[in-house]
Amino acid sequence: MFRKFSVSFSLISSISLVLAFLPGQPTGDMPSMNPKTSFRKIDGFHCIYDQTRDVMRYAFPDDPIYFSTENRQMIKNALEFIDNHNEIFGVNSTEFRALTPIHRIGRYWLNFRQIHLGIPVYDGFVYFRIFGDGRVWAVGSKAVKKFEPNNAIAKISEKDAINYTTQYIVANVDDGAKKTDSTNNKLIWLPVSGIGKLCWEVFIYGTSPNRYKVYVDASDGKILGWTNLVNYYDVSGDVQIYYLPDFFDDPFDSAGFANARITLNFVQSTYTDTTGYYYIDAWVGGTYQPIKSLLSGLYTDVRLMSGGSDATFTDYIIPPTTYNWTWNTDYAQNDELNLYYHVDFIHHSYTPLDPDMTGLDYPVPARARIPDMPENAYWDGYGVNF
Repeated sequence: MFRKFSVSFSLISSISLVLAFLPGQPTGDMPSMNPKTSFRKIDGFHCIYDQTRDVMRYAFPDDPIYFSTENRQMIKNALEFIDNHNEIFGVNSTEFRALTPIHRIGRYWLNFRQIHLGIPVYDGFVYFRIFGDGRVWAVGSKAVKKFEPNNAIAKISEKDAINYTTQYIVANVDDGAKKTDSTNNKLIWLPVSGIGKLCWEVFIYGTSPNRYKVYVDASDGKILGWTNLVNYYDVSGDVQIYYLPDFFDDPFDSAGFANARITLNFVQSTYTDTTGYYYIDAWVGGTYQPIKSLLSGLYTDVRLMSGGSDATFTDYIIPPTTYNWTWNTDYAQNDELNLYYHVDFIHHSYTPLDPDMTGLDYPVPARARIPDMPENAYWDGYGVNF
């Protein structure tokens, strides 16, 4: 027993010591990748339209569409689908390079990276989500359609870009940043307000242990964005939720998506605070990872009883980043949104009145749109029913 205690204490002490010397919170200043979206119906699809990039961020087929479940044929089916649906993806299939399909939890995850004039596009890709039997349940695009310059010719050299980078980081961020890592420098298209800007992606070491990735406009040397790769690959943001203040025909109001569970990369998770703010130390950065949320959290678990799946929000992000979104009617029905907000609000309001009352400190099932529901909502001893 004593030996187990000693080992555990030593392990905790070691972890604490490591954490004490880890670098601080991440620093950086990157162009926002969060789009302004709206709902749009096109022929054969219900969509969420990305107004910034003029593509469909998500498109859900009205009728069944099937792809092969064999990898090569699935990729071929997807490329043909891209060429036949320019209104969704924005560009043709020659711009994309397939990543190996991933088969997980009974579904296929197929992504294509955008390559424009031989140069990769930062955060530019299209994606397909496919059931195990090959039925496509969702597609989407983050493709960039507009580029500057249109000939992909850099006006400044890599050496010039390194000089601009060093001057900027030394003057504004880290006066020890004087050693570059030229092995990874390359040209890349960086989306700025929906337009792909040709940039040099430059790596530079700062005061140990800092290492920066900097985006330099290849036309004039302006620094368009930078981030510190050594600091935590943090993901943080603010999440809002629509709700009806009093009556069903009221206009929507919005509030923080409080006490809600947020997951990243299928494994890591956290809960928003009472204002809707969340923060996750991602284990891996620099690659696309799914961020997901349900209308579920510490004190509420909304379940749709009228058929269909429960409301889900999913997107793909590259840590480190700040990512905000709003739960609205693009992602859930009115009753689901309203139920989450009000059940959580009741818990929040009652707790100060009776601090010793902890009997409701669990994810209370909040069942929405129950078929053959009585006229009045009711409590069944464990959950609420509407």
